[in-house]
Amino acid sequence: TDRWLLRHRPEPHRGSAGSDCMSTVPSGFTATLGFAFTDNLPRSIAFYRDLLGLAPVMELDSAALFHVTGPSYVGVSLKAPRAGGAIQEFVIEGQAAVDRWHSHLVDAGVTVDGAPRRYPAADAYDFFAEDPDANRLAFLCFDDATALDPNQ
Repeated sequence: TDRWLLRHRPEPHRGSAGSDCMSTVPSGFTATLGFAFTDNLPRSIAFYRDLLGLAPVMELDSAALFHVTGPSYVGVSLKAPRAGGAIQEFVIEGQAAVDRWHSHLVDAGVTVDGAPRRYPAADAYDFFAEDPDANRLAFLCFDDATALDPNQ
C-alpha cells in the first residue's frame, strides 16, 4: 500500500470556510527516511544489506541508512524511540526550509525538541517534533546534497 500512497496524493484538507489549509504549509520535501530499532546493529546491517540487497548510504556508530528506491530510505538505529515507537524523517532542501518548518509547527502548537541545530555526525541540520501519537518526526537537510545518493 505504501507504493499506492506515493502515487495517489490526497487532496489538500479544506477548512470549515473552504480555505485550502495546505497553502500555509511549507513545502520542499525531497526524501523520507523511516527507522527500525535494534539491539544488535551489525546483525541488522547485515540483514538489510545482504538479505534484502539494500545499498547502505550512511553508517554511523549508532545507526545505518539504506536506499530502498527513489527518494525512499530505511534505517536501523540502536536508540529506541520514546513513546509512539517510530521515527519518520523528512529531508528538505536547505536550512531556511528547515527553519520554516520549525516555525510552522511551533505556530501550530506542535511539540518540538527545541530550535533547529547542527548534527555533525550526519553533516545535517535538524529538529524533532512529535505527531499526536508521540511518534518522533525529524525535519532535516544535509550539508552535502548528495549525502543520500546511493551512487556516491
